[in-house]
Amino acid sequence: MTEFRKLLDELRVCDRKALVRESSSGLCFAHSWDWWSPDCHASSELPSQPLIIPGRMLCLPDVDAAHRDQWRHRLAIVSSRLSLRLDLEKRWFDLLRTSVLHALEEKQSVVVVRGTATSEIVSRAAVLFGLPMVDCRISDQEVDHSHTLTNWISACIQNVETEAESQRDSIPIFRIWISPRCFVGDHELHEGQSSAPPEADSTAFRVATRTVVLNCRRGGNIHTAIRNHIRQQHNLHCPVIVAADAMQGLSSDEDIKDGWVPWIVDPAKNAETDSSLTRSLIVNAHESTIRLDRNPRDRTEDPASRSDPLSAPNDWLCHWTRPAQGPWPEETRNDFLDQLILGCPSADRSALAAVLRMISTGKLKASSAGIRGSYAVVSLTAVPLSEFRQRRVFRKHRHRFDFEPFGIAIRRTCLESIGVRPVIYGTDTDWNQLSNDERPFFQKATRDSSTSNLDEQEWRVQGDIPLSHFGADDVVLFTDLAEQQSMLQQCTKWRVLVVPPSSTEPVNSDINAGDSRNA
Repeated sequence: MTEFRKLLDELRVCDRKALVRESSSGLCFAHSWDWWSPDCHASSELPSQPLIIPGRMLCLPDVDAAHRDQWRHRLAIVSSRLSLRLDLEKRWFDLLRTSVLHALEEKQSVVVVRGTATSEIVSRAAVLFGLPMVDCRISDQEVDHSHTLTNWISACIQNVETEAESQRDSIPIFRIWISPRCFVGDHELHEGQSSAPPEADSTAFRVATRTVVLNCRRGGNIHTAIRNHIRQQHNLHCPVIVAADAMQGLSSDEDIKDGWVPWIVDPAKNAETDSSLTRSLIVNAHESTIRLDRNPRDRTEDPASRSDPLSAPNDWLCHWTRPAQGPWPEETRNDFLDQLILGCPSADRSALAAVLRMISTGKLKASSAGIRGSYAVVSLTAVPLSEFRQRRVFRKHRHRFDFEPFGIAIRRTCLESIGVRPVIYGTDTDWNQLSNDERPFFQKATRDSSTSNLDEQEWRVQGDIPLSHFGADDVVLFTDLAEQQSMLQQCTKWRVLVVPPSSTEPVNSDINAGDSRNA
């Protein structure tokens, strides 16, 4: 530890552009670092400005990497937070894809600061397009003890020995490890003013030579980061380019009137932006996997079997389907991000897409989300389909709606043959008294007016529900609009109903609200 202490002392008193090398590991440590110095790369035409992370120190494990010229132009792609429904951010992903393709053409590297709104998506885009990446990791510790900083230096050395080489599929990765907050020189550098953005966002601006803003919420972290960046005169050679879509957060702000560049990207004017065609593409994608016989002559002609959830609600159980907020079951997160980044129609996670997925897979997938004991079940309800619209309510604790007008109804006798049972609503005491066979069907009762679940009339079955086991007249799909009814009927032998309008509320045709469970 003596060597580390000596190194720490050198860092605390070093001049602004010093790089201190730890001999045994070959690592470079610094309080501030001149990006344009020979230690980084041979570039003399750009102004010499050091990277400074206030109150922290840097570890530069790849400062002597063979691909130094890759870091001459570094692009940061930043944004305010996106919605939970990433598939609704199509325009945002169009802008991202344009930025990444331009970076590839200009031989830029992309800056990824872990913890920012764009870090996961930009990192994945770098993998897809083969872009070099500047990978910044900020320690989340806020300390001022030399001992803790010494431990961080030791951990950096160990990480170099255990981590893979600083490249991925022959694409270089330049790592910057940023220490916990510490004393520098003779005084402690505290957190900035209350208006200062989080350090992850401000670090992206400091590291980049060019910053593209895809979305900026007025008064948000990115808005503040732009203001602080432009106020510093020496940053003027590092342009901030703001997509026209994001300009509403800046255009009337006199404080940052100058210093950022509007980026106008015309939206696509071809037919692919039309929602009806997009939905047709989704249907076609799912139809390629549909194996159901849609010949109406194969349907049973027994009048009793021709009942439906509207004419005979007591004979049916319904499973409502919501839009999804991420990957489908059995789909990886990276697969989902790839579809979004590449602009694939299959990235759609609307309720309509979820219903099409049920048809194409031929089953209702069990889920353990929200189920005590993590049992994988499919949930259904005995609430009549005719009541769905007036029962539709937003559940704040789940960030979604109940009783969406999209889904599937199955004849109750068919479900009883595979073990469907009504839910046991009760207390913690009731749960403790249940056998293991009964616990998958338990739901803690809530009677609060905003989250009451006693009226949901939930039923459950363990495991997936194989729809192929049921006859053509034992399954009915339901949807929100006649247009969707016609589209779905082309894909399946099952009947498709439109949920009738509510007598007390206007029809809600927004298929993009909420999330999905058991889709």
